[in-house]
Amino acid sequence: MISFAGPLMNLILCALFALATAVVARIGLSEPIMNFFYYASYVNGALFVLNMLPVPTLDGYSVISAFSPRLEEIKRKYAPRIFLGFAALIFLTPVGSYIFGFGAALAGGFLHLNLRLLGMA
Repeated sequence: MISFAGPLMNLILCALFALATAVVARIGLSEPIMNFFYYASYVNGALFVLNMLPVPTLDGYSVISAFSPRLEEIKRKYAPRIFLGFAALIFLTPVGSYIFGFGAALAGGFLHLNLRLLGMA
């Protein structure tokens, strides 16, 4: 389960940067500062989604393979090929846009929650 530590940190950072975005919006600091915090939230949200996918060499696969030793055998035999296919899928098809779209939705959800908590939405 140690594999979940990295993605969990991405999720926490996504939430914290969204909170920082909401606070900056609340106190009225400059837009570039607010954009920086929002994009940091977005990137961490996308990294969380990407890392939790059950693809060998990513953390999501390690999390699910902890429950099945057979998955470790598959990883040992085929991980490089599967990961290359996954990388091609992300960069050559619209799949990458969906992953980053989920990351943006995650960041937006945290931002909306924080804005509501601050009484701005």
